[in-house]
Amino acid sequence: MKTVDSSRFQKEIFGICRIPKIHVDYILKGIISNFTDWPRVINGSSDQRIIFDLICIYSPNFLVDRAQAPTKIHRKEIDQQMKKLLTFLGNGEYDEGIYTYRSRKATKSRFVQTAIYELFCQEFTDKDQIIIFLTEEAESKNWKDSIGESGKNKDKKLEGMENAWKKINPKLLQQNQIRKVRIPSQQDEKHNWELFEIILNEIDEGDEIIFDITHSFRSFPIMALIILNYARILKNASLKKLLYGCWEMNDRGTPPTAPIIDMTEM
Repeated sequence: MKTVDSSRFQKEIFGICRIPKIHVDYILKGIISNFTDWPRVINGSSDQRIIFDLICIYSPNFLVDRAQAPTKIHRKEIDQQMKKLLTFLGNGEYDEGIYTYRSRKATKSRFVQTAIYELFCQEFTDKDQIIIFLTEEAESKNWKDSIGESGKNKDKKLEGMENAWKKINPKLLQQNQIRKVRIPSQQDEKHNWELFEIILNEIDEGDEIIFDITHSFRSFPIMALIILNYARILKNASLKKLLYGCWEMNDRGTPPTAPIIDMTEM
């Protein structure tokens, strides 16, 4: 087969098979791991051989047995599966409280993320990661210590998330296990697709995911299910927990106590 200019790859494969651009992007990056998934990806196209040939040219991450194509395409062996906590930092002026799961209690904090780490991430090693998606506004308001602006927090010093992590486990920051990933604050269709790709790009082959949707955008729980399904099919990732910190159910105590709801089984 004649080699296709890389600058024309997306246009050619898209034109031939009419597959969504998001799939084209992941084909190009060498992410799709099993050719048996392709009928779902290419909408029943009969041009599997053409797609296969294009992958052989553009996807060095695949080990390919050309004699048996298109039935055998395998990813290179993964060095190590990674556990990841994916979470969102909002720009609200969060109150301090204690999050619980069943009979267990986390350390008092303004942030559900530190509670989830304590209650659900006991098996994390120094290779695993916490990915915090945040807008520019959220980082400005809640990453560093700040002064409260309203209600009972007005003029009160509020601990930022950075210092909250230092109290829980300072090694997480020292070892760069916590990463901030900037996301758009707009919620129109264009920026929703941008958010989709940003989050999906943070999930790698074989990852085990704990997904916290407490402070995500309102439309995000639906998007999360779509992303997780894509990651399962395209990257062999698995969802271990889907969690929501239900602050609205706090007991109004001193300090308030609120449950973390495990939505995984749902």
